[in-house]
Amino acid sequence: MSEYISERPVTIAFDGLHRVGKGTQTRALVDTLSDKNLNTIVVRGDGTRDGLGLSQGDPFDLEWQQRNKYIKSEQGGSVEDWNASSLVLLRELSEVLENEQEKKFDAVIIDRSILSRAAFLLHRGVGMTGVRMTLEELYPSNQTLHGDERLDLESLIPDIIFDLQAENPLSLLSRLDRDDPKYLFRSRNIKGGFESSIQAKYHVPKNVQERVEVLDAGDSPENVHRKVLQHIGETALGKRLEL
Repeated sequence: MSEYISERPVTIAFDGLHRVGKGTQTRALVDTLSDKNLNTIVVRGDGTRDGLGLSQGDPFDLEWQQRNKYIKSEQGGSVEDWNASSLVLLRELSEVLENEQEKKFDAVIIDRSILSRAAFLLHRGVGMTGVRMTLEELYPSNQTLHGDERLDLESLIPDIIFDLQAENPLSLLSRLDRDDPKYLFRSRNIKGGFESSIQAKYHVPKNVQERVEVLDAGDSPENVHRKVLQHIGETALGKRLEL
């Protein structure tokens, strides 16, 4: 049985478009770590969430229900709306890490992080200066809902970022369920954001890119999970997580 790791919890992110397998790999990693009696939590790191309380990473929250509804409405969805949403989610991650001693997390698994943020801004054609965007450009203004409080962006870069990439958008579109209420939303994101998602890792700060490991989303989920464990095991973090 593993005792709680007293250091800051390991932070591992899964990035990529809809249907690349982020959720599948998140669940597989949580299961593997749970089998080793390690305590994990899944949080959202970019975009939005439903706020319905259906999962650990999406606790019940009336504000998020309203935010999610608005951002996907005809009135919402501007770059500024998504920027604000992403920053609030980053703040939630910060709160998890700040309070982790009380809850004793060994690992924090992040569903979408800084690569998804970069891909969104590239797709919208804003926020980029030169070849790479700075953290401040990725999270403009760095303002939270509480006055002059600011986030320490450097401290919120995940330890490892798994970038799940597909060979082409058609392979992802074929995985969509046409009866899904979010079908049009997801299909538009896949078609319009495919190239940006591939290029995102080249437009983040160098210290972020160095933490990115690209994985083939077309591979079987079992093989992808094996490669995830192998990569973590090759890092210093692997010893902490007994991988």
